Amino acid sequence: MEAQRIDARQVGRNVVMTAAIAGLGGLLFGYDTGVIAGALLFITPDFHLTSFESGLVVGAVPIGAVLGAAFAGRLSDAYGRRILIIASSIVFVIGSLICAAAPGTAVLVIARVLLGVAIGLASATAPVYISEVAPPDIRGRLVTFFQLAVTI
Repeated sequence: MEAQRIDARQVGRNVVMTAAIAGLGGLLFGYDTGVIAGALLFITPDFHLTSFESGLVVGAVPIGAVLGAAFAGRLSDAYGRRILIIASSIVFVIGSLICAAAPGTAVLVIARVLLGVAIGLASATAPVYISEVAPPDIRGRLVTFFQLAVTI
């Protein structure tokens, strides 16, 4: 009986940890959309951005997010939500590295669209994945991890 109780507690901890890790997709979403406001102060003089180009750099992420979210349902059904969350994190890392090494505005905008795609994939997939792995009695609390991570 004691072994079953320990196993149930361990399973509960594993589910909470899984939900927290999947919720990191929300953190990426919130961070990348919010950080550009401060980064634009440094990017504008370095890349000699016009106001239109500044708007393009900022608007690239939401455009990519729409694209990523549009395909997330089909992709997660075809490959699985876990695989798609892993793939979106890989795309996010690649997009971040390209942003860091961007030699010009065009590459920066393309990299930010790529980041947006990763955000869209994660934003559409992570809450569904969390709700699927969570026990019914704590499902709502665990899905809240994602929303909380976006706002943090």
